[in-house]
Amino acid sequence: MEEIIKITEHNGKRAVNARELHQFLESKYQFANWIQERITKYGFVENQDYEVFKENLKNSNGGRPQIEYALSVDMAKELSMVENNEKGRLARKYFIECEKIAREVAMASYQIEDPIKRAERWIEEQKEKKALEAKNLEMQPKAHYFDELVERSLLTGFRDTAKELGLKQSEFIKILIDRGYIYRTPKGELRPIAKYTNDLFELKDFKSISSDHAGVRTWITVKGKKVFQLLFSRKA
Repeated sequence: MEEIIKITEHNGKRAVNARELHQFLESKYQFANWIQERITKYGFVENQDYEVFKENLKNSNGGRPQIEYALSVDMAKELSMVENNEKGRLARKYFIECEKIAREVAMASYQIEDPIKRAERWIEEQKEKKALEAKNLEMQPKAHYFDELVERSLLTGFRDTAKELGLKQSEFIKILIDRGYIYRTPKGELRPIAKYTNDLFELKDFKSISSDHAGVRTWITVKGKKVFQLLFSRKA
């Protein structure tokens, strides 16, 4: 469809420049009088049917900014109709067709009746879907890394947790063993009782940077710290 009047975007909405519409309609009235008379006569509402803005003209003489009107497509269609001439009827049909196309673009493919347009919209949907899937795949490693980073920053070891509680590390560990929260393996490693794993404690794999030594380390979760704070506050 040939563009006879520009439909642009103004403040996030589809809009028609009133001065350009006035020129197309070949009205016999001056623009300022024409637009004011139409607004008053037909009860158009500012910031609903139209918006007023100023535009600086690019000329060597300077001068005051020119007042412009951004019309909604509905208002532009109605102004075309009430002009009651051939250009007005042509503009009205044009705006109706533009709205129809806009609705079809916004529709899901299965809602479009025309088989060719339905197929074209389906192809566009598949492209959009593939692009979104590719973007999600790209973001997954970053999101996983961030989650891991946050998760690790909230976990603390026995030494730091004991310090936060105002206890010696050896005293803190002895109480946890005596209370049945943790135990020592034959190798002397501290491990949580099964029912407290992934709750008060978490097990994380580690590998030493300075050597090839690797293993599993026990960390205390945020919930674990809260539980032990309550435990030792009652003990005190």
